[in-house]
Amino acid sequence: MCGIKSKLLCPEFEEFLSHYDIVCLMETKLADTDTVEINGYTTFYKNREKYKHKSGGIMVLVKNCFVKFVTVFEEVCFKKRIGENVFDNYVFVSYDMCKHALFFKVSSELCKEDILFCATYLEPEGSPYFNRQAYSEIENTIVHLGIQGVCILGDLNSRTGQLNDVLEENNYVDQLFDNNFNYLQPRVSQDMHTNNMGYELINFCKSCEMVILNGRVDADDGVGRFTCKNISVVDYV
Repeated sequence: MCGIKSKLLCPEFEEFLSHYDIVCLMETKLADTDTVEINGYTTFYKNREKYKHKSGGIMVLVKNCFVKFVTVFEEVCFKKRIGENVFDNYVFVSYDMCKHALFFKVSSELCKEDILFCATYLEPEGSPYFNRQAYSEIENTIVHLGIQGVCILGDLNSRTGQLNDVLEENNYVDQLFDNNFNYLQPRVSQDMHTNNMGYELINFCKSCEMVILNGRVDADDGVGRFTCKNISVVDYV
């Protein structure tokens, strides 16, 4: 979104946000000393730790009436960076977590089961912050947290073109994986191009038995619209 502060100067933006209970924003370009207040929401941040200029960053907005159902996970070494107003919503862990995602759980009291959300921003290749191992780090964090239901969303800068994100059915695969995705229709995407991180995302999906929802659900069903400048698909659920 190229900076949250400039967007908040537009009343239409806050009005747009008000239609949603939980909002995940990427590239917020904030420092820990910055504060953002949006009426009716509690704000959780994952700001870039080291930078020359403010860049990157993730923000999750939760409507105040639902914040009691949300738990955010962070490494214990970052405890001092968490504001007092949201401190009780955090669980601090002693293992390394992926630095490119903000991990939060929505309780089964609100959903049918506990759901782990990974609000993610992966820098593009060529960026000094680019990390080819990001998907492995996300997978390791998910395994450590041990929550069955998982949803990853955000700006992944991964172009998957027409690649298949589901393991093809055969006897060997059926023995190794509990693959329940054979009922899915093929994924549709207007983006015909791939990049290295696109292949990494496809391998991640197959390894973790997850699927891309772009081009499969709601208004994007059978369409697979471009998500960036009308030329590429880099934002995913």
